[in-house]
Amino acid sequence: MKKLKLLTLTLLLTCVFSIGVNAQTNDRIQKEYTLGNTIINSTRSTEDDPLSYMNDTLSKTDDYLLIYCNTVSIYTCDSIELSIYLQKKVNGYWSTVKTYNCSNSNQSSLSITKQYRNYSSNSEYRLKVYHYATYNDKTYIQSSTTSTLTTD
Repeated sequence: MKKLKLLTLTLLLTCVFSIGVNAQTNDRIQKEYTLGNTIINSTRSTEDDPLSYMNDTLSKTDDYLLIYCNTVSIYTCDSIELSIYLQKKVNGYWSTVKTYNCSNSNQSSLSITKQYRNYSSNSEYRLKVYHYATYNDKTYIQSSTTSTLTTD
């Protein structure tokens, strides 16, 4: 019985430590901050990647939801694009209420700021954002989703 317990414990610890090692090989660091009525979701690459830094911000003001998204590359890319989906939770499901798209050619960054005035009080909103960079005929894609912002 002691051998079985020891074997089970050894197996469990091996699994736990191997998961930790695999988690450390991730090439992206993502952090999210909530400051009052503002959610900031930032991601940066730890490798030479055309999608070096991405920032998605959703904030509530008195009159509108403020959306700010930014993509920065360490390279001058053939194109950089953003596809932004403002989503609202309706009956337990996320539904896109507004879509924004923008792109730049032969640039190393792209930023967009938008105001959404048709928001509902006492509702939950979030951003689902796709960042694209095309460099040397290869397209890189990263997506991110902010936490929920509740309007009052």
